[in-house]
Amino acid sequence: MIPEGMKRFWGGAVAGAALLWIAPPARAVSADSLRQEVSRLASQGRLDEALDQVERNASSLPAAWNAMFRGKLELDGDKAARGYKAASADSAPPQMRGEALFRQGQYQYAAGRYHLAIPHFREYLARYPTGVWSEPSAYWMAYACIQLVKQRSGREAYLDTAQAYLRKLEFRGRSGYYWPLARAAQARVLLLRGDTVGAQRALRDARGKAPVEEMPGVLLLSLQADPRGTPAGAWEDSLRWGYSLSPETRLLGEARLGAPRARAVAAVPAAPAKDHVAAPSVPAPAKAGGWSLQLGVFSQPENARKFVQELAAKKITARVESMPGRTGTLHRVLYGSFATEAAAVADGKKSVKPKGYEYRVVEP
Repeated sequence: MIPEGMKRFWGGAVAGAALLWIAPPARAVSADSLRQEVSRLASQGRLDEALDQVERNASSLPAAWNAMFRGKLELDGDKAARGYKAASADSAPPQMRGEALFRQGQYQYAAGRYHLAIPHFREYLARYPTGVWSEPSAYWMAYACIQLVKQRSGREAYLDTAQAYLRKLEFRGRSGYYWPLARAAQARVLLLRGDTVGAQRALRDARGKAPVEEMPGVLLLSLQADPRGTPAGAWEDSLRWGYSLSPETRLLGEARLGAPRARAVAAVPAAPAKDHVAAPSVPAPAKAGGWSLQLGVFSQPENARKFVQELAAKKITARVESMPGRTGTLHRVLYGSFATEAAAVADGKKSVKPKGYEYRVVEP
């Protein structure tokens, strides 16, 4: 299947090309046939074969088409960027020129050069304010501004720019793909400004309409904005078990560690035996004491048990303890029992973190 972005691009590019180049009918058919063949190969992941087709037919292609082909097919980022730069020349069809501008911005953003990405997105929006790439350009323009602020202090004014572009996306209506993403990005801006209440409000909107592929990011951001809220356990459960392979799931510990430390709620009497998983024969580290490492908090006991089993497979002996929450019982997964906080931190760095798990030290 041809990616949706490629369908949109080629639909307009073919029409635009006819207006700019007067070519013999045979050449036009050849270019169109080449487009279809290259698209077919690319959709199958056969990029080398697709690029070879372009190289063999380069002499029959208009220069801008050749450049755009190379931008889309090159695996080397710098070569792809050079292709997009050539395809954004004023002699290229407008639709092609616009996408090439957008792709250059994407490339600079992916390379972490946010200050270079911004001019490309800005130029696209100035030239094509209602173009097919206008919404993603506004969205990534805003995120480039957010990343600049996170990179270095003294750039807080970029947050105003980010909000201006995000509001443009929001004004286009709640039915659009980018509306919930813009609300989530607004939450990031508000968190950077210390407005957790506003961020939580924006995230309520985002969670209600975010497309499924964007939900891991929205859920992780929700945990960062409200790590001690009533639904936090359910968000964590959803991330850990519903999106277990997402990059955001690996950042769960950081979201929990981002919360201000507070004295843990006293545990209720031991949960029923079915809520506990038998520990393997690996001895639990510890001097007698009460400090522990909290590796997770779950609203559902079966999810806590699954996590304990996952840890046991990594030679980490953990236990489940239940505690009262605002709307019901929460189930903490704890590791160890240490005499001091320093001992707990030291053991966590040695035994838990190297195996890919984050933790929070909790008091007795």
